[in-house]
Amino acid sequence: MFACALYPVEQNFLKSVRAEVTYQIRRLKSHPCIIIWSGNNENEVALRMNWFQTSFDLETYFKDYVNLYVRNIREIVLQEDKSRPFIASSPTNGAKTVAEGWISEDPDSSLYGDIHFYDYLSDCWDWKVFPKARLVSEYGYQSWPSFSTLEKVSTKEDWSYGSHFFFHRQHHVNGNDEMLQQANLHFILPQRKDSLLRLKDTIYLTQVSHLQCGVDRLLL
Repeated sequence: MFACALYPVEQNFLKSVRAEVTYQIRRLKSHPCIIIWSGNNENEVALRMNWFQTSFDLETYFKDYVNLYVRNIREIVLQEDKSRPFIASSPTNGAKTVAEGWISEDPDSSLYGDIHFYDYLSDCWDWKVFPKARLVSEYGYQSWPSFSTLEKVSTKEDWSYGSHFFFHRQHHVNGNDEMLQQANLHFILPQRKDSLLRLKDTIYLTQVSHLQCGVDRLLL
């Protein structure tokens, strides 16, 4: 629920957080697919790398971070579910982060804990571009869903890869072009004169490219 942002630590907000976390842990802890609890996504690395221009008062922001994710969320998680470990953030350096006061000097270090990996331009079919880390817990490769899915939320005017619809649905800068660049590394991009068939072929190639990115990742 906490990702890539700064959050308040006023008592009313913390009270709401504690109630919500308690409810969610009790609701979800019986699911065997959950192997670890994480307090947030990328907020440790965000503070350390100054994503939000907080360097003018790091001490205050660090204290707020520890207050929210360690003294409140961590306390409840460990109380409600003793069967799984808790990390305050992902990526993180695990025990090294704890030793450094919960915000490590380099939270995305490949030597400790987990890291996130995003490289949209390198050939994802080449396993050598992937980092050698203890755990790469997040990857950034996209594909479009099948046309049968898109058709339900679009009209004929939208059925072009360069349409406003495809631009509006894409929330990553240059994401549509990057998918084509990946596909073009190993395939000839669709050239059919029929615009709908060309779109369906293009969507399919983004999916094949996405699949291969995942296969190479697993082979590591």
